[in-house]
Amino acid sequence: MCSQWKRVFQKLVPMSSFWLDSKILKNEIKKGVTPVIAGFQGISDEFRISTIGRGGSDTTAVAIAYKLNADRCDIHTDVDGVFTADPKWVKKAKKIDQLTYDEMLEMASVGAQVLEPRSVSLAKNNNVILWVKSSFKNIKGTKITNSTKLEKRNVSGIVFSKN
Repeated sequence: MCSQWKRVFQKLVPMSSFWLDSKILKNEIKKGVTPVIAGFQGISDEFRISTIGRGGSDTTAVAIAYKLNADRCDIHTDVDGVFTADPKWVKKAKKIDQLTYDEMLEMASVGAQVLEPRSVSLAKNNNVILWVKSSFKNIKGTKITNSTKLEKRNVSGIVFSKN
């Protein structure tokens, strides 16, 4: 990727964070309308519309939750939550019930693929509670907040990359 596009890509933010009229959206939701919002489009400082890339839907969801003053942002995915290791590789990996933003940001930054770092950073900066839940099962998932009431642990999880 050339450096010019790399700079543009890094500055892309969800379009919804700029142009979301939360009053209109809230009124439609009150009427029972389920809004469908593209979750991976963004706009650069130069007003160029583009796709945000991996994790763009998660980042857009957090931006919308923030703009709507939602109690939380649920991210539904193909796993039951955040695990101590990738359950595809580590059969005895355990689901983590709760993480801090910093723990999740660290795991995402070094390769955990359940959430993209930009979405976690946006949630942390705007105090949006995240829940990572299964798209297929009705189970609790993993809650991500800035809570300091978490149990003390030396290791939250193990992340690795095949590269």
